[in-house]
Amino acid sequence: MIDVYKKRLKKCSKLMESAGLEYTFLTQSMMGMLTHPHAKPEAVAPKDCTHIMSELRLIKDDGEIKRIHASAKVADEFWRSYVSSGQRTNIAHGLPTQRKLDPGDLVMIDLHPIVNGYSADMCRTLCVGKPAKDQQDIYDLYLKAQQTTIAKVKAGAGVAELEETLHGILKDAGHEEHIFGPPIHGVGIEFEEAPLPPGHAFFHRDSNRKTESNSCTCYLDSS
Repeated sequence: MIDVYKKRLKKCSKLMESAGLEYTFLTQSMMGMLTHPHAKPEAVAPKDCTHIMSELRLIKDDGEIKRIHASAKVADEFWRSYVSSGQRTNIAHGLPTQRKLDPGDLVMIDLHPIVNGYSADMCRTLCVGKPAKDQQDIYDLYLKAQQTTIAKVKAGAGVAELEETLHGILKDAGHEEHIFGPPIHGVGIEFEEAPLPPGHAFFHRDSNRKTESNSCTCYLDSS
């Protein structure tokens, strides 16, 4: 692979000064290989183009959307998952541990299935046994916030405005201190990509990206 990469860069080196790489989605070892002197002409400098690629992938064509739908269906059957329980449910992408479930525990399962290179992202929260009243109340509150936000999704809506709608309902109910992590992001080749709200990822440079037709925006689902 490195030889092919080097040959293509060498062929284009007279016309280019830099080579764009998606720094965010490359492992350290892969970055090392692609930026090593053996892999590129000395005159070509590597530059981070993650934000550019994220923006280019914002709008999906019909074929891409079908693949995302297919990956979501796979999640209903079986796929690799992140599982957290009890106090660890405040970890968005928690890995399973040897902890045993107790009655009344909340269990959060986060699924990222991939079909033909396109990802879906869905999260489900369950209770071991019958939920306590406070658990049911906060679950219902989040569901209300989520559904109110989804109802506002349309082409031209600002992602920051959607986030504020969801967060605003939680804050008004006295749960501001329990909010962690942006709840909205796009899906596509990566399970988290544009459109994104401010502060979600350093490579997203637009502070209030507007949603557009055929952009696939995902909400962390609590149902």
